[in-house]
Amino acid sequence: MRWQLISLLVCLYGVVKEFRPATPFLTPYLVSEYKNLSIETVYSDIYPYWTYSYLVFLVCHITGYVLRYKPLIIVEAFGLCLTWAILVWGQGVNLMRLMQVVFGLASAAEIAFFSYLYAVVDVKEYRRVTSWTKSSVLLGKLFAFALAQFLVSTETGSYLLLNQITFGAVSLAAIISLFLPAVPKTRPDLVEPATDCELEPVNTIKIDAAPEQSYLNTLKGTFSIYRSNPLVLKWSLWWALLSCAQYQIYNYIQPLWMQIDSVTKAENGLIEFINTFLVFVYHAMSPITSATIASQLEKRAYGFVFGANSLFALVCQSALTHSSCSGQPSFSESA
Repeated sequence: MRWQLISLLVCLYGVVKEFRPATPFLTPYLVSEYKNLSIETVYSDIYPYWTYSYLVFLVCHITGYVLRYKPLIIVEAFGLCLTWAILVWGQGVNLMRLMQVVFGLASAAEIAFFSYLYAVVDVKEYRRVTSWTKSSVLLGKLFAFALAQFLVSTETGSYLLLNQITFGAVSLAAIISLFLPAVPKTRPDLVEPATDCELEPVNTIKIDAAPEQSYLNTLKGTFSIYRSNPLVLKWSLWWALLSCAQYQIYNYIQPLWMQIDSVTKAENGLIEFINTFLVFVYHAMSPITSATIASQLEKRAYGFVFGANSLFALVCQSALTHSSCSGQPSFSESA
């Protein structure tokens, strides 16, 4: 299959999996009559499970090359299905905690989505496919948040309906994931040199070919890329810190919205829509960051390095989450 068709299929998967209109109204849904949870319980006893499980499951990135990414994409898709199945039909704190753990698994496996195309296209196409995948994710969010706000504002849809629509979308994404072609086993490990003004690998770390069962033994050598290649270290730190800030804001912004909603009509979807639209500009650096890092790596190191960056971001966020939960703030108090 030509790389353009593979890219199109991956982008279609990205749009559909991110079409989750329930996201902006998740907290209102959990504290509504559908789930009858208090906001203190949601933020102190349920949401932290996502952060901690994401941190634990991020070991999935280590197996990224061994599994050749596609199985992890399938794990992400079916993890999202199970997440929203629990949200639609589950009840009680324990099931909501399980929902967050499963969502943490899906979030950790997402690293394969962004690494997959790097393993099947030439290095000269990295910036292009990075831009496509990032845009597909943002496009899916834009459509989802616009629909969510329309249904809530016009009172033509309930919070439950938003979650049912989301469940249908992620189920379709799971089907699409099954049709993604596997990364060829015979594909060479090292990236091909770029030409002219395209991205050019600099000081690429080479890992000797080894059987897949001994892949873990090669990871020790991969750590040296941060020491030997300052460019990878610089861009990785930028990417990790940006991700940490994004995770923390998205996790804890909805209590503020609920305080505003008590005075004015709920505009969560509109806020997310505007935010996502602005992110198109803000994330102009993101494809450059990912493509720049990828251009410095050989193919088997993609999942490891991007996963390690996410791991650092999650460690920072876990510390912030633990600090926030230890204080047990009362989100019901007036700001």
